[in-house]
Amino acid sequence: MGLVDKFLYCIDVKYGVVIVGFVDIILSLLCGCYLPWIRRKWDWDFTILTEAPMSTTEPPRFYTGPDFYFNRFGYSMYIFCLVVLILHIGACVMAITSTLSDERWMAAPYIATGIMRFVVLLIILTWIVTKAFDCTTTFWLIGLSLFSATYFWLTVLSWFTPPSTE
Repeated sequence: MGLVDKFLYCIDVKYGVVIVGFVDIILSLLCGCYLPWIRRKWDWDFTILTEAPMSTTEPPRFYTGPDFYFNRFGYSMYIFCLVVLILHIGACVMAITSTLSDERWMAAPYIATGIMRFVVLLIILTWIVTKAFDCTTTFWLIGLSLFSATYFWLTVLSWFTPPSTE
């Protein structure tokens, strides 16, 4: 007996893993493409990110308006989150493939990246809350991903572990 016998109490676990794979791909793409809490800084946009100096001897000041926040930790977490989300999308494809080919070992990368994704999104959510950013869409995307992640992970784990003979 696995951890999840039926996905949402009505769908076989095999088909539940297919649903989990597609839903998780969509959530990962949304979280990776839309994270408005960080602005990326490049050398060529220095003039966009700076305000005019008040005097000729003063260097230009960085723009610190209400819609801008630049932080090395946030930028590093954004890049790390993108790497984890790309790995997780590949793991979702492998989990879907494992149901089509009945090779349960192909779901193992999902189990590993699912934990990494959960931890990284939880750290990012904690960072956003402690910095008191007003990012309602990001809260919804990350919250929806974290809310479903545990049940999705348990569903794939139930598919991955062989059924016991009791």
